Amino acid sequence: MSLLSVYDDREYDLTLSAFGGGTVEDASFSHSLKEILRTFREKHGRDPIDVSYVIEDTKACELAYWFTAVAPGYLEQLPTLKELVLPDTVVSVGMTPALEKLLKGNRTLIRGAFDSYAETIAGQYRLPFRPADFEIARHEMERVREITILTLAFRRDGTCYIREDINSPGSSASHSFGWTFVHELPRAFYRVKTAEKVAGEFSEVMEKEILEDGRLSDFIVRAKEKDKRLYWGRNRW
Repeated sequence: MSLLSVYDDREYDLTLSAFGGGTVEDASFSHSLKEILRTFREKHGRDPIDVSYVIEDTKACELAYWFTAVAPGYLEQLPTLKELVLPDTVVSVGMTPALEKLLKGNRTLIRGAFDSYAETIAGQYRLPFRPADFEIARHEMERVREITILTLAFRRDGTCYIREDINSPGSSASHSFGWTFVHELPRAFYRVKTAEKVAGEFSEVMEKEILEDGRLSDFIVRAKEKDKRLYWGRNRW
């Protein structure tokens, strides 16, 4: 059974996070979208103003299962869908006339990797496109087993930043500690910063990891090529 997590305290009124494999559909989860929306109404006395649906990239987490498709008729149950995040593994969304009308009417923001299915459907249906968050470097201090992960992330309003997550196991197996730091970047930073300039704002160790990883450098090159296609405005109604 896959997992569908529900959040009502994030950038969107309702955020749904799907974690699992196979096809994204009601049958994959313990709760249907109708049940989730009913629970939201009972709690807030109204329907969600806007919804973000995020299909998590389990393959990037080196798990052995991942979603590959979204079933026809599934997303149509979310009339205020404003953001749809698709990992590389999803290569099919069951597009119906009703879903096409919903996405275009809401001007739903599609997010994913460059040259992915997500970018393809955004272009095909003339929907705004923005990259999904992705890891740009990590470093493990073996002596203390502390792991630092850097993620290039994008907010709803189009601003971007690098999230630095530091995880440490602590003094015993039953205790762990974590810290998160946010490093702000200019909007559409790739227009004015090189990977070397961005990396130079971190420690010498993480600077080296960023440049050796190469994903940030590749992103900057590709983003410049696709600049006119990328949407950096506020994703509002």
